[in-house]
Amino acid sequence: MLLETQNLSKSFDGVKIIEDINLTLNNNEIVGLLGVSGVGKSTLFNLLSGLLLPDSGKILLNGQDITGKTGIISYMQQKDLLLPHKKIADNIALPLVLKGIKRKKAHEMVLKKLPEFGLEGTEHKYPDQLSGGMRQRAALLRTFFFNSRISLLDEPFSSLDTITKTQLHLWFLSIISKINMSCILITHDIDEAIFLSDRIYIMSGSPGRLTSEITVGASRPRDTGFTTSEEFMRIKKEILCCLHF
Repeated sequence: MLLETQNLSKSFDGVKIIEDINLTLNNNEIVGLLGVSGVGKSTLFNLLSGLLLPDSGKILLNGQDITGKTGIISYMQQKDLLLPHKKIADNIALPLVLKGIKRKKAHEMVLKKLPEFGLEGTEHKYPDQLSGGMRQRAALLRTFFFNSRISLLDEPFSSLDTITKTQLHLWFLSIISKINMSCILITHDIDEAIFLSDRIYIMSGSPGRLTSEITVGASRPRDTGFTTSEEFMRIKKEILCCLHF
């Protein structure tokens, strides 16, 4: 087990937002987190990344307590947050520079990875010169350089059109397998959660709790044919029942 939370709870102004959250993330695993808006998913991510301290509970990485510690787990938010005045190479290299790596060396490291992320030739461009899909690739590569082992992804594909999103899903599954990154993925898209995840947690209630855990049996990488399979439809029906739709 790579990452584990133990009875994680958090309140704001006396109102409990999440309670007794127990989740796990294994090596090279993608875990989906589904739930309605306001249920506490982003609060959970802020706890996992160390941006917030829990009222109670622990976060363990390889058995070591990392509760409240920042800079250990990378966090890619819904917007790509690329700096508009910096070129793509500088944007991607930012976490390396913050770690103390000299700019020239950081750029060399970035340039080596650009082809793998489908970004070759973009190093001298600015974010507004790239498509939404390319910007998300750049943001994910920046996240990789922050921490290549674990990433928290908060609706990374929600701003994309359907065709671009499908293309990015296929690419994402391929690249995650190549770089051996483990991810927890927040999404409101049930189909996306099934297509990308190895396991899915359903978060519901007030305060938010993990009320169901669903295993997606299909191996990765997957193709679009999986979305019309009986297994896909069975899992979707199970999720809809858990969400009471």
